[in-house]
Amino acid sequence: MKCNLRHPPGNEIYRKQTISFFEIDGRKNKAYAQNLCLLAKLFLDHKTLYYDTDPFLFYVMTEVDSRGFHIVGYFSKEKESSEDYNVACILTLPPYQRKGYGKLLIEFSAYRSVNISGNILTIFVNVKVTSCPSSKAKRARQKNLCPI
Repeated sequence: MKCNLRHPPGNEIYRKQTISFFEIDGRKNKAYAQNLCLLAKLFLDHKTLYYDTDPFLFYVMTEVDSRGFHIVGYFSKEKESSEDYNVACILTLPPYQRKGYGKLLIEFSAYRSVNISGNILTIFVNVKVTSCPSSKAKRARQKNLCPI
């Protein structure tokens, strides 16, 4: 059976050019949220919680092209945090690391915590998503030519 879905479940809450964010409720989309956590466990040694997704919201960042939406990374957040944390877990998938996406995820999580107007999120992120050749990346970052 072929999957016909071309984007994550949940609501698309942000799009600018080829970058989109989807908000996914861990209770409403339990299987997807659990699979997202299991995927993160492959790359994060300290990841322990992946079955109890009900108290979390997941924000999935994607790149869109003619074939659909491709997961770049995500962060999760407790729906009700007693200590006002804005991130429970954060992951940028390896092919997208060192291109500024991690910084974008962090800024989005912070902005998401303070600027919500109804169901539409207004966000102005000043991150240039690009890549640097790995051999010159350190020197370029020191000269502020490439984001981390």
